[in-house]
Amino acid sequence: MPNLTPNSVLRYWVIQRHGSPSRKIYYDTLGSVSRMEYFLNQCIQDVHNFSPPGKRIPLAFDEWNLWDQSMRQLIQCNYNLRDGLWVASMLNLLHRVALDVPFANIAQMVNCIGIIWSEKDATFLTASGEVFRLYANHAGDKYLPAKVECPEMPHKTALSVLDVSATRSGNRTILFFVNRHYDGAMDVTCDLQGITGKQNVQAWEIHHDNPVQYNTPQSPHEVAIREKKEDLSLTEEAGGVVLKIAMKAHSILCVELELELDIVAEP
Repeated sequence: MPNLTPNSVLRYWVIQRHGSPSRKIYYDTLGSVSRMEYFLNQCIQDVHNFSPPGKRIPLAFDEWNLWDQSMRQLIQCNYNLRDGLWVASMLNLLHRVALDVPFANIAQMVNCIGIIWSEKDATFLTASGEVFRLYANHAGDKYLPAKVECPEMPHKTALSVLDVSATRSGNRTILFFVNRHYDGAMDVTCDLQGITGKQNVQAWEIHHDNPVQYNTPQSPHEVAIREKKEDLSLTEEAGGVVLKIAMKAHSILCVELELELDIVAEP
């Protein structure tokens, strides 16, 4: 340990633990999404059980975020790529329950468990903030159902290693993929039924070789949204189109397709 004053020892230990490349901490962190899913589904079911027949009562999830126990003494927090993967998984989950939970607000915005870091000489988006920006800029206003078939994470929660959300706005279909594997890349094949008329495809990814990489005042764009042009193909087949794309380990991908929709499943 470097030469620290007593008041800075705790902060040093917290940063070291939170930034640890430990696979256990990595999978425990991402696995905690299953607890959030259980909590939300239980709340939704309870409200359904006690609501008047035929009346949907919407819920508001007014504060959610990731707060590692080792961060409890910190006023100013930073989030790394692993935390950003957790945020992406949460946003995908919130897409799936949006009919019952139309309001879900992250807490907080700046510094104290905030997705934005700000100090006298620097203000930047944390890795979680970059993920939030990706979803805010591209997510559609209607949810499309998606089925995922893939291996499970090597963790007791047995969450799928690939997490997916599909949305649309007008003729845009937007797909969000989260590869939650610590060090395993994957080739993704996505069968889009009822879609024809290939026009344009764009993709953006968030990735870093280090799964616990932070943005810092000195390097504010280490974890950032970058356009992805390689390892992506779209082919027309009977009844729809097939998207094939290669994903890096511990990465997030957004694919936006401008297509004519023949068949759309409304929620």
